[in-house]
Amino acid sequence: MKASRPRKSLIFHPILWALYPPLALLARNIEQLAAGTAVRLLLASLLLAGVILIFARLVLRDWHKAAIFSSLFMIAFFSYGHVYALVEDRQLFGIILGRHRFLGPLYLLLLVGLLATLWRTKNIQGATRALNWIGLVMIALPLFQIVSYSAESRLATQKLQRESPTSELADLHLPEGQTPPDIYYIILDTYTRRDVLAEQFGFDNHPFLEALEERGFFIPDCSQSNYSSTALSLTSTLNLS
Repeated sequence: MKASRPRKSLIFHPILWALYPPLALLARNIEQLAAGTAVRLLLASLLLAGVILIFARLVLRDWHKAAIFSSLFMIAFFSYGHVYALVEDRQLFGIILGRHRFLGPLYLLLLVGLLATLWRTKNIQGATRALNWIGLVMIALPLFQIVSYSAESRLATQKLQRESPTSELADLHLPEGQTPPDIYYIILDTYTRRDVLAEQFGFDNHPFLEALEERGFFIPDCSQSNYSSTALSLTSTLNLS
């Protein structure tokens, strides 16, 4: 009786690890960006993963090994900036580690070592299955955030349209012979108020504010923004809600 051959695992984790960083970035900034803005980044990431996959296949002569190298390369590629920010101010024996001339060769050395390790490794099926499952879990997180936010936004828009007082707005009109006034709405939500500038930065902003008041501006004391985000502040104020 012949022994059954172990079933080979499907290889799809390079696609997942190429898609995860752009989707995670989009999910992180979904309140500021439309989902379509990530399409070019997704395509570029997939193209890079594909080029690395083909290169690794030519070197290692095995699709499973090549796929593992491609996935780990994408993880290293997108983690480089985070690692650099982490060690940017670190020193060792008086040498600042946060330099590209140190970190770049280190990453290159690790990738070459990974390539050599995969070349010598025989059984790689377990690593393929692990990267497949980890990739599925990782990509599910930003996808859930994007889909849930898009659904909530659609419901909120529909509710706003139902409750919008369109009949009252339709009756608004200018008297004949008059032109609409020029209205300028200036939001200074990142301009620090006078007392904070004085306490934290030792800067006296009083002359500038006094000049504005002489021109008819109203400068409230101890003012605070209602939100920490410009988009939310604008929406709240202009919708009167």
